[in-house]
Amino acid sequence: MLDDGMNVAQQAQQAAQKRSKAVKERALAAAKQKQDILDTRRMPMIPVLPFHEKHKSRINADLEHRTTVNPADHLPSCCFFTILNSRQTLTALTTSPDAKQVAAGFSDSMIRVYNLAGLAKQRGVLSKRVREQALAPSVAGKRRRGADDMDVDLEEEELQEELEDLSQRQTFNLVGHSSTVNAICYSADQQLLFSASSDATVRLWSTELRKGIAALR
Repeated sequence: MLDDGMNVAQQAQQAAQKRSKAVKERALAAAKQKQDILDTRRMPMIPVLPFHEKHKSRINADLEHRTTVNPADHLPSCCFFTILNSRQTLTALTTSPDAKQVAAGFSDSMIRVYNLAGLAKQRGVLSKRVREQALAPSVAGKRRRGADDMDVDLEEEELQEELEDLSQRQTFNLVGHSSTVNAICYSADQQLLFSASSDATVRLWSTELRKGIAALR
């Protein structure tokens, strides 16, 4: 009787081990199947090509031309400029090395140079005056009508005229081409400006004298 009981217990233990083993095998099979499905859906790895020596030399040359930026100097900016409401068709554009001037060429043969540094400084002064006048309280605490309204309108017109005059002072035209300006470029010292036009000429301009000094035909 004792041996029979031990045999029954051993058989039950073996059956339990078999069931546990079967459960583990099913779990492993399910996990492997799931991994196979994920592998089929995964984007294949793009092979990495060997780094060519020409690319290495190009990167080294680029590193040699880099300079250390001093926080005390003007830091580089990600801002950009847009020429709005141009009456002519803009065909060429370039920025001076110090980013203080922009030269634009148009289809009517005109070259227009914008002094960004002066425009930004003086426009900031005018904007400050506009804000101060807008925030200044009136004598009665409210905006009065009648003659006071006329004074306010006149002040706004004066500011607008001053802004337009300022824009004219900070820009100048270079006249000499007789056809569309196709390309413009500053010299390294930004004292000279080169321009190429459809009139088959390349002209050299002085940004300091604001006039042409040579023409190549």
